[in-house]
Amino acid sequence: MTKYCSSCGKPIYENTVICPNCGCVVAGAGDPLEDKPSIGLRILSFLFPIVGLVLFCVFLGSEPTSAKSYGLWGLVGCIAGCCAIMII
Repeated sequence: MTKYCSSCGKPIYENTVICPNCGCVVAGAGDPLEDKPSIGLRILSFLFPIVGLVLFCVFLGSEPTSAKSYGLWGLVGCIAGCCAIMII
């Protein structure tokens, strides 16, 4: 019991994921699901901004980091397309 819960302050075991006293998830515990955006989907979001918007909406609840990345690349692709149309 060398660690303390960040929520209730009670001592907990080192490898504890959920505090047995308050039920809160312990910060830094375990290996959470990796939320790493796919390079292929980012490129697809850039080339087809509507795909980026759809991916943003689909992944927002489960993978927020990926969702923001896809939305950002979709927005950048939209702005780049508008600039290209204005130049041509």
